[in-house]
Amino acid sequence: MKFDFKKILGPLSRLITSSLPIGGLEISDSSLRFLQVKNNSVVRASLRLPPKIIQDGVLKDARLFTDALRGLHQQINDKPKPINVILIIPSALIYAQSFSVPILEKKQMSEAIDLNLQMLSPNDIDKSYYDYQEISENKSLGTVDLLGAFVKGDVIDDYKKIIKASGFNIIAIEFAGLALTRLIKQRWTGLTTDQRYLVVSLDSSGVLMLILKNGNLYFNHFTPWKEIVQSAKDSEKFEFKDIKEFFSREVQRVLNFYLGRFGNSLQESILISPSFNYEIVKLLSEEFKLKIRNLAIAELPKLRPTWFAALGAGLRGLVSRSKDTEISLTQTEAQTEYYFERGLHFLAIWRNIALSVLVFLLIAFTATATFFRQEAQKLENKTASEFSIEDARVQIEAQKEISYFNDLVDSIAGAVDQESGLSFFMSELNRLAGETILLTRINHNIGALVSLAGVADSQQDAIAFKKRLDSYPDYIGVDLPLSNIRTELNGTITFSLTFKVASEETGSEAPTEES
Repeated sequence: MKFDFKKILGPLSRLITSSLPIGGLEISDSSLRFLQVKNNSVVRASLRLPPKIIQDGVLKDARLFTDALRGLHQQINDKPKPINVILIIPSALIYAQSFSVPILEKKQMSEAIDLNLQMLSPNDIDKSYYDYQEISENKSLGTVDLLGAFVKGDVIDDYKKIIKASGFNIIAIEFAGLALTRLIKQRWTGLTTDQRYLVVSLDSSGVLMLILKNGNLYFNHFTPWKEIVQSAKDSEKFEFKDIKEFFSREVQRVLNFYLGRFGNSLQESILISPSFNYEIVKLLSEEFKLKIRNLAIAELPKLRPTWFAALGAGLRGLVSRSKDTEISLTQTEAQTEYYFERGLHFLAIWRNIALSVLVFLLIAFTATATFFRQEAQKLENKTASEFSIEDARVQIEAQKEISYFNDLVDSIAGAVDQESGLSFFMSELNRLAGETILLTRINHNIGALVSLAGVADSQQDAIAFKKRLDSYPDYIGVDLPLSNIRTELNGTITFSLTFKVASEETGSEAPTEES
């Protein structure tokens, strides 16, 4: 029998090196979108929100929002396992602005940054979540350019509480401007790093305008549709003529801002728009003489622009947590929760490795037994063909040796079966114990009583475990005397019980197992 060890060791290698997947979750007034990057493909799920659950980025109906999140979780994974996400909150909630500080010692620079953030904050800084990231360093001027972002803390707390309760674990919180910048920088083949771009992005919430310099976000401004088309009765049916004046005015303001800030003009624009594409291209190119570039992702040519922000967040999920220094509008507890989940994941990996090793040993025992049987058969056939009647006595002796050899092989196979049965017995006990019971000792003699001791969080958990053993068809006579239940000084419950295994034959003996 020939074994392909690459097929056996490959899954073990993937188990050891695997990490927790992190997807991007985008929340808007009208929809939820989840996207997780896997190599050159993506896993997607979306759900349209009924009106008035979220208005202007603020959560209004917690119950319906919870139902929607749970429905989205069911689409992604029908198991209740937490899903790690980079959360994109509505752009209407964000205030972002770039600023500069002089290059100083670390402590002095930190104080300068904090002072700037306090002055820039549009709300009470103590009631806000805020963060910053470095954009670039200008050594000739002796300054560092930074981008600060702010959001009201109570709004984020409302989202966090419901999102966590719905089965999602928030790793970082960002906004669409950051996610789109990351997507352009990492996945758009048309990017020239020393070029400056005006990014115009339209979605169901409104119009987002960004300025990118050297692949970094310098300017972020969002305008909701209701402010753009105040006179329209139905904001979903307006025409481009209703927003042309807005585009002319806002684009001119952004161009003037850039000219005043950096002393030169923007030459190129990146357009992300599921609608009015032709009209916007015509306006920007004819009125402002901008070269228009449509954003497209080479690896995912069929991905619609409405998914671009979620894709950008999904790309952030691929970055090692220790190397992620971008803005996150949440507290440090999000990172702590991630590492706790990662620790549980690591334990699960080693559990899988242990099971894989047991399976490998079982396969090795089976292969060895098969090999010896085949060799014995070959020897028997060779003996029969090579020796004549005159050598009958020698042949009989050889047959005795072969018979003895086969008995050894049968003994090896029996040991393998016994090991398999014992492993199954232990696996079933651990499964019945679940997460509330810790087994500390198991004495098992086949055909006799099984004596078991363990630790539980409460007396009810110990009694519930006894009931689960009672309901298992192969275990009989489960006995848990109340006198065997004791409360320890640390508040935990220790207990011991006995039962029999119905399928075992009386009189056989097996080694005692202790755990």
